[in-house]
Parts: sequence; C-alpha cells; structure tokens
Amino acid sequence: MKLKDLKVSVQITIFSTILVLATILIGVISLINQRETLNDNLRVLESSIRSDYDNNIKEQVQTAVSMLNEVYAKYQNGSYTLDEAKTIGADILRKMSYGENGYFWADTYDGTNVVLLGNETEGTNRIDKLDDKGFAYMKAIIQAGKDGGGYTDYWFPKAGETNAKPKRSYSQAFEPFSWVIGTGNYTDYIDEIIKASSLEQKKKVEAAMLYNGIIILITLLISLISCIYIIGRINRSFKSISGYLGQLAKGDFSIALPAGLRHRKDDFGLLAADMEHMKSSVGTLINNTKKEADAIISAVALTNENMKALNSNIIEVSATTQELAAGMEETAASSEELNATSIEIETAVRSIAEKSQEGSQKVIEISKRAAGTKETAQSSQQKIQQISTEISEHLKTAVEQAKIVEQIDILSHSIMNITSQTNLLALNAAIEAARAGEAGKGFSVVADEIRNLAEQSTSMVEQIQGITSKVTAAVNYLASSAGELLDFVSDDINSSLDNFLLIARDYNEDSVYMDSLITDFSATAEELLASIQNILVTVNHVSLAAAEGASGTGDIAVRIGEVNTKSGEVEQLITSADTSCLSLKAEISHFTI
Repeated sequence: MKLKDLKVSVQITIFSTILVLATILIGVISLINQRETLNDNLRVLESSIRSDYDNNIKEQVQTAVSMLNEVYAKYQNGSYTLDEAKTIGADILRKMSYGENGYFWADTYDGTNVVLLGNETEGTNRIDKLDDKGFAYMKAIIQAGKDGGGYTDYWFPKAGETNAKPKRSYSQAFEPFSWVIGTGNYTDYIDEIIKASSLEQKKKVEAAMLYNGIIILITLLISLISCIYIIGRINRSFKSISGYLGQLAKGDFSIALPAGLRHRKDDFGLLAADMEHMKSSVGTLINNTKKEADAIISAVALTNENMKALNSNIIEVSATTQELAAGMEETAASSEELNATSIEIETAVRSIAEKSQEGSQKVIEISKRAAGTKETAQSSQQKIQQISTEISEHLKTAVEQAKIVEQIDILSHSIMNITSQTNLLALNAAIEAARAGEAGKGFSVVADEIRNLAEQSTSMVEQIQGITSKVTAAVNYLASSAGELLDFVSDDINSSLDNFLLIARDYNEDSVYMDSLITDFSATAEELLASIQNILVTVNHVSLAAAEGASGTGDIAVRIGEVNTKSGEVEQLITSADTSCLSLKAEISHFTI
C-alpha cells in the first residue's frame, strides 16, 4: 500500500514515530561525539604539555650553549687559554639551573663526563651506561647532540627510589670544546596530569550524558502526548469537513458550515473558509447559468432571423464578386505588358553599366602606366645626376693628373739650363785645349763631343717643350669640352626630365579624374539599374497580385456559394442549441440554492 493511500492520522503517526526514532538517534550520536571529543581533548592536552616540556629543555640547552660561546669568544680574543676556557665554562654550567630541580650535564664525544652536579661521576667515562630496560642512553644522548641536537627517551630511577621512571632529555653539541651539553627531567608527572584531567573530563561527560538522556526522554514523552492530541483533533476536523462536503455533493447548497470549523484559525479553519467561498461561488454560477440559459434561448431565436437575412446578402455579394474577377483579369494583362517593357529597359541600363565598368578598368590601366612612366623618369633623372657627378669627379682627377705635364715643362727648362752650362764648359774646355796646344788636342775632342751632346739635348728639350705645350692645350680643351658636356647634362637634360615628370604627373592626375568620373557614372548606372530592378519586381508583384486577385475573386465566388450552404447548416445548429439550452435549464433546476 502506498503512503498516499493511508489516512492522514496514520501518516501523522508514522511521521511522529520517525521523528521519535530520529531524536533517539541524534541523542546517541551526540553522546558518542561527546566521548570522541573527550578523547580528542585529552590527546591535544597531552601533546601540548609534552611539546611545552620539549621546547623548555631545548631552550635551556641553547642558553647553556650560548654561555659557552661567550666563554669561547674570550679564548679567541686571548683573554683565556683553551684549558682555562673549558674550566670556566664547566664551572658556570655546573652552577646553572632552572625550575625546581633542573640541571645540566656535559660529556665529551668519547663519553667522558665533564659536568654532573659536581659528584663523583665527573671525570669518568659513561659511554656504555644502560638504563633499566637495557638501552644505551648515553650513546643515544651524545649521538643526538652531534647530529645537530635532539631528544632521547630512557628510564632511570629517581633519587632515593629503585623503580625506574620515564625520563626525556635534549642534547646539543658544542664543537669548540667537543662537548655534548644536555638536560632533562622525569616525564611521569605528565601522565599523572593526563590521568587527572581524564577523570575530571569523564565525570563531566557522564554528567552531560545523563542530562542529555533525561532531556531526550522528556522530549519523547512530550512528543508522544502532543502527537496523540493533534491526531485526535485532526480526525474530528476531517469528519466534520467530510460530512459538509457530502451534503454539497448531493446538490444541497443551502446547508451552513459547521460552527466548530467557522471560527478556527488553523489550516482546517482556512480550508473551511475556502469551502464556504467555493459554495458561494458555485451557487452564484448556477444562478448566473440559469439567467444565461434564458438569454441564450432568446439570442438563438434572433440569430435564426439574422441568418435568413444573411443568406439574401450573400447572393448579392456573389454577383458583385464575379464582376470584380473580370476587372482583375484585365489588370493582370496590363501588368504583364508593363513587365515586358521594364525588362527591356533593364537590359539597356545593364549594358551601360557594364561599358562603364570596362571604361573604369581602362582608366585604371592608364593610371598605372602614367605612374610607371613617372617612376621611370624619376629613376632616369637620378641615374643622370649620378653619372654627371661621376664624370665631374673623373674629370677633376684627370685635370689633376695632367698637371704632371707642367712638371715635365719645368724639368725641360732645367735640362736647358744644364745644357747651356754644358756648352759653356765645353767652350771653356776648347779654349783651354787651344792654349795647351798639342797636349790639349785630346781634351779638345772631348770638349767638342760634350758640346755636340749639349746641342742635341737642347734640340730634344725643345721638342719635349713643343709636345708638352700641345698636351697642355689638349688637356685644357678636353676640360673645357667636358665642362660644357656636364653643363648640358645638368641643365638641358635635367630640365627636359623635369618637364617630362610634370607631364607624367598631369597625365596621372587626369587619369585619376577620369577614373573618378567614370566610377561616378558607373555608380549612377548601377543605382538606375537597381531602381529599374525594384520597379520590375514591383510590376511583377502587381502582375502576380492581379493574377492572384483574379483567381482569389473566383475563389471568393466559390466560397460564397459554400458559405450559403453552411449558413443553412448554421440554422440547423441554432435549432439544436435551442434544444440544448432548454435541457440545461431543466438540469439546473435540481440544485437547491
């Protein structure tokens, strides 16, 4: 059986039982959570106490190491010798203490005790010492100190006792002295603190569990009593509402709402108010239905008379529609002729637009050629300027090199002077040879040869000077001609190229203007073509509309005939509706308002 098939009282009972069970479950879970919380608190307390203890002994050892560092610093600056520093450090460490009974010890790396409260252990080696459980605790303490500092757990009897108790130490190496400094204490007091706290917390939890159990029982008892009371009230209310609805179902709307429900403010009171409102609304509906049934009967009679007049009007509309169809057919024929003419105009305008586009392409090509011509002229002008500069530089170099001819002329004059001096010497030699007589004949012959050579040299120098004059004249003429050529290149040719560039630029600008003009013309032609196409579409639509109108008017005529037939059927339906209204009025009369 489904839950929705059960009585409301049964459903509430099931819900109350589930609620009670959930309350019990929540209470049990709460008690379990309290016990878990107790265990967690004890673990946290133990961890905190042990952590505080570890931090304390570590800080104490670090303080002792800092003290030894200060002593070692005095050794380094020469205040103490190494042995003095060790002795002073051991004395200070032996006197240091903390808390009630905290003390320090120091052992060398090989296990020899240096400091231990000043007793007989000092000076002995205890590396092999074992605790009551056989653990070599001194090796562990020294190794932990050498490893950078660490903790060691071991068992050792307290002073005056024989039973071993847990002890925990911290040790750290002091490398300058090769010592391991340590301190520690018994940790059994931590277990006692945890045990005492555990007992106290357990008492509190047990008291809380008892308190919660009592509250849960009281809550369950109150819940059961409340459920029984509420279920009883709900059952009585449902019976009262069920009886009231039974009377309404029989059509008796004159019955009054039970007094027990009329003044209630809960959900049943709201439900009763809604049922009273429903009864009033249904009663009003029935009264209105009676009135409307009478009005429908009157309207049916009037509608029947109007349908007869409508049939007469439909016949007249049918004749008018046939005349309208003939006129629409004539309009369709005229629209087709206008459509054909528009197509011819569209073809002509399309041809103009295409020619304009071709002209625009030609103008673009002309513009490109003008731009290319302009670039070529600019490139030629740059090359001519470059060549003119190179020729000018080469000409200057040649003129400078031609000045060597002047050096040749200077040398020829020097040679002429030398030959003149040689002639004088030869003449003097001939004179001296003549004075010498027979003895100077050989010398006279030499003088004659020297004079002949001088005369030949003079003749050769004169020829060289003549050639040099001609070369100088030729060089000067060449320089003059080259200068005129450069002037021609720089003035006339550059001027012509400038004019050519101006013509190319004007040519390019004219082509741009023509391109703009033809583009505007092409755009206008495109707009005209688009307008004609729109007109063509419109004319086509008109033609189609006219054809459709002609067809539609024909259909209207047919439909009017069908309407005439249907109007006869409507008259029959109106008669049937009149009969139905009379039957409805008879059925409504069974209700008591």
